[in-house]
Amino acid sequence: MGPAVSLKRGWAYTPGFGTGRIVTSPKTGYGISEDWVAAYHEDYALGLYSPNYTHIALHSSFADTFYQVTLNPGESRVFEAYLIVLPEGDLCRIAETVQNIKGERLASIHGVATTSKGDLLVKGIVMVESNSKPYCWGLVKNGSYALSLPAPGTYSVFALAKAHAPSTRQNLTVAPGEEFELNFTDVIPPGRVVLTVFRNNTGEPTDARILVSGEYVPPVMYLAVTTVYTSVYDVGRAVFDLAPGTYNLTIDKGAGFISNAKTISVTVESEQVVDVNVTVEIMFKPSDEGWYMVDLHHHSDWMDDRTPPELLVAAQLASGLDMVFVSDHDYVGNCPVIQAITQARSVPFVCGVEISPDWAHFNVYPVVDPSKLVYRGTMREIITAARAAGAIMVRANHPWIGGLFIA
Repeated sequence: MGPAVSLKRGWAYTPGFGTGRIVTSPKTGYGISEDWVAAYHEDYALGLYSPNYTHIALHSSFADTFYQVTLNPGESRVFEAYLIVLPEGDLCRIAETVQNIKGERLASIHGVATTSKGDLLVKGIVMVESNSKPYCWGLVKNGSYALSLPAPGTYSVFALAKAHAPSTRQNLTVAPGEEFELNFTDVIPPGRVVLTVFRNNTGEPTDARILVSGEYVPPVMYLAVTTVYTSVYDVGRAVFDLAPGTYNLTIDKGAGFISNAKTISVTVESEQVVDVNVTVEIMFKPSDEGWYMVDLHHHSDWMDDRTPPELLVAAQLASGLDMVFVSDHDYVGNCPVIQAITQARSVPFVCGVEISPDWAHFNVYPVVDPSKLVYRGTMREIITAARAAGAIMVRANHPWIGGLFIA
């Protein structure tokens, strides 16, 4: 038994292990060094301090801390846990807060981080490792940083930013109450890839998805560049920055359904531009046989999802869909935005909505007059209002997962 942290957006993290997956196991077997776990993104950090927890289950979207307990009849136990909420993704502040709760000592380090060209690192992190394992990170803002660490302790520290290669590591041993100045002067600036994707059957540029894999994966997930889409406006063209190194780029159109993915290797050097042209082979066109492709249950960045409208359109077109669709929970506010993008591309768009009472969820579409919708009520009231709003379809979503059949 024990407390847990679960998240809809971001990643789960444990000091000594990092971001990854652990099936329920004793924490000692994975090098986990502390009694706190975290959920994080660039704009928040959520720390859970569970003193002396023994077991953990970890995924990218949750961290469950457990206590192995034997209870005899009539016995009880009380567990104490602390939730630490921060408005930015600074995990060293979580470590500092836990030390303060425990009444234990700290040392502090501060300094400046610049690129190898001497430019201030406007936005980045200072990563702290303990025993060669990730421990925590603090934030670099306009070239400066300051953080506190448990003391006494021995650490390895380096600076990093999105699409940059990390600085040289610096080792330090700290005692309680000590203050250190530690400067980083060789964070390596990115190079740039300009990739244009063409389709073989017409020779025209086409929407595509690019999966990026390379030798170095940043320990902080929001700094990683792993998936890129071609522009919705400059069709077939993707421009993105990568840290210097050699990468495999896997380009696909239609998510492996109407074409086979193609993988190429590129080498990126700091502050250099690499131009690459790729042709993908389109094996067949479903609409020639009277079949049209659409994803009729798809959220944007409202409520429990996070895809902004332009990226939603880019992803659906890269997947080879013949029309763009959205159905956010009880919300049609992104429909005009998405419609404007699809009109610029001359692509059909269907505005939908996921009506979400607590007893079932319904996708209704197309929504022509949103003012007629009702989001709560009886099944008859919801369907009647949906018809008045222009909906041809009223569909019961995920019926076996807290949905209509169970209700």
